[in-house]
Amino acid sequence: SSASVAALILGADNGGFNWGGVIKQEVGAGAMSFLKSSPQQYNFLNANTYSGATVFAGGVNLFADGGTLSNTSSIGVNYAYFRLDDNVNFALANRVNINADITLKGGSLVYVGRTQTETSQSVGNVILAEGYNMIQSANGGTGINSATLNILSLTRTAGSTATLRIPDNGSGAIGSTGRVLITSLNGVLTSTNAGGVNINSGGLVNGLIGPWAVVDREFASYIPDYGVGRLNQTGFAGYSINTLNGTPIATDNIRVIANVGLLADTTVSTLAINPSGALAAIDLGGNKLTLQGGGLLLALSGANRSIVIGNGTITAGTLNTDSDLYVHVLPYGQLGSSTVINADIMNNGTGKVRLVVSGSDGQANLTLNGSNTYSGGTVINGGVLIIGATGSIGHRQRRLPVGQRHPRPDCGRGDRFQQYSHSQRQRHRGADRGPDAERTGLQWNWRRHRPPHRHFERRRPHHRHFRRCLQSVQSRRSSAAHRPRGLRHAGQHSHGQHLRLRRLYEFCSDDSRAGSRRSGGLRRWHHQIRCRRAAGQPVGLHRCAHRGGRQHPVRRLQQRFPLRHPRPAGEHLAQS
Repeated sequence: SSASVAALILGADNGGFNWGGVIKQEVGAGAMSFLKSSPQQYNFLNANTYSGATVFAGGVNLFADGGTLSNTSSIGVNYAYFRLDDNVNFALANRVNINADITLKGGSLVYVGRTQTETSQSVGNVILAEGYNMIQSANGGTGINSATLNILSLTRTAGSTATLRIPDNGSGAIGSTGRVLITSLNGVLTSTNAGGVNINSGGLVNGLIGPWAVVDREFASYIPDYGVGRLNQTGFAGYSINTLNGTPIATDNIRVIANVGLLADTTVSTLAINPSGALAAIDLGGNKLTLQGGGLLLALSGANRSIVIGNGTITAGTLNTDSDLYVHVLPYGQLGSSTVINADIMNNGTGKVRLVVSGSDGQANLTLNGSNTYSGGTVINGGVLIIGATGSIGHRQRRLPVGQRHPRPDCGRGDRFQQYSHSQRQRHRGADRGPDAERTGLQWNWRRHRPPHRHFERRRPHHRHFRRCLQSVQSRRSSAAHRPRGLRHAGQHSHGQHLRLRRLYEFCSDDSRAGSRRSGGLRRWHHQIRCRRAAGQPVGLHRCAHRGGRQHPVRRLQQRFPLRHPRPAGEHLAQS
């Protein structure tokens, strides 16, 4: 009606189809929006004239032949594929309203030109909001082709952790491959860049679009006429002539292809590693490597190649300023490849460092073995992040892909994972995604240990977590002073085994290894148990009655996790 605003939602289908109709709104009616949430491929072949917002929340969304979005107010591509294709039956210019912003949240914007023809498409402002995104301009075939995607502006939202991949399109000349031309980059007109001579003009920073953008296995750069290209490509800005262990400066983009070692603390802008042989080992020599530009690119252009960085510390940004460290793992399907960081990733003074990991595919495995202390958070946009046996990550928020189970901490590193009940996890899952988010990931809160106060009752821990914790405590070779108070001489109590189990249960359920620091809290907890027992009140960490014939929670715990009597102080808690 003329007074209402409507929305058309498509998504309850078992397969894709060709949409030969027209999506429109009534004359004089309010703006109509369109949401496509199906993971299937939809081919839109005719003009769509509605004036509301468009959201693609999954699958492939192809506009070919007469398919257009000439009046839509905005386009959201949420973990979906938005393709403008001139290589079906006929080409058509201006398929998209140039005044409509295109927001990518882990999405892809692709233009395919027509074979044997010079074709182009123009879009408005492209905004990178989150996730691992792709922008591509591709020719429709071999021979003489030229496909050009013109973007009015390319920016990122404030605080965004979005990363961008632009497939290598060569030099962009007619008869070669596609080009991506950008009028305004990072809020600056690209026409001010004099052919790449000034590496800080035209929206570039030290010759880069940003540490968050790559062209295949190199950082992305830009010059007018040719458009987006690889750093060090002919006509584009290049890597520094300085070496990592020489005399580099803070604005240098350094490239390494073989083993190298640091001789002192070193500051560069970005570091790209692409081994020419089987291994590129970066020995920091106990020094600190500062990536002031925030980019670390780990490329593997052949099978069975490895990159190892170790024996030192890594940080990003400038001193005492919050910064992002972008780590790109780019094997592109090369089998037998590995990337390992044994160095410790840390904050830059009081400035918090946030780790943003992007991987090209399922082969992009990054292993962290260092004792990392950065506290800005961890974001995984793609690939696989592995925390090694000796590794750890910071104590703040971590974002995980939807469907991935939250990690449980190792008992020996002093982190405390805040326990969530199943219903709470469901509520947090919905709250973290938000009303307009699509597969954006989950937020989980990790906190440093805090001693318990009067609230000595705790939720019952997950059994697998408890078993892992129990094994860790039993096998720990340390002095009795590092064990929770009450576990050292439990056999001296009248109910020694009973109290020892209780304390071990509380110790593991709270996931803290700072035993001596928690002694006061445990004494208060023990006092509460005695008072409740004397008053005939329920005793237990999860309100299970001690009387009335019910099975005591500690007894159930003992049956599920049997323990042996402890050895004297200074030895294992249980016999091996």
